[in-house]
Amino acid sequence: MEIRVIVSFFRLNPSQNINLTFGVFKKQDKFIIPNQVVGDGGSISEVALKLCEQYIDADPEWLECRPITFIEPENETDLYLVYTVGVPSNVSAKGGLEWVSYADVIKNRDAFSEIHLKSLSYCTGV
Repeated sequence: MEIRVIVSFFRLNPSQNINLTFGVFKKQDKFIIPNQVVGDGGSISEVALKLCEQYIDADPEWLECRPITFIEPENETDLYLVYTVGVPSNVSAKGGLEWVSYADVIKNRDAFSEIHLKSLSYCTGV
């Protein structure tokens, strides 16, 4: 069994009518949420902070990186640990991460894996 950390980056922009956006990678016709397998000797929280450092242009210690839940898919042996990270609207993404709107996520939901959609749902509460 592998343990995989998924970090759902989201931000609210109050000057744009509370525009909710999510950090994703666009790979051809797929959308991917940042994630990484927990390696030997590394802790889960260290992996989450490393993903923050890698993809958000801010000190990871300054961000609120919260463990939310785990997802254990029925037909898989992997365990997914979900973190949410609220990112201020004036902080940029880096490393190829792009901000997409909530409306774009809904419109393109078939381009996300079920696990990645579930991880985003913890940011919205729906």
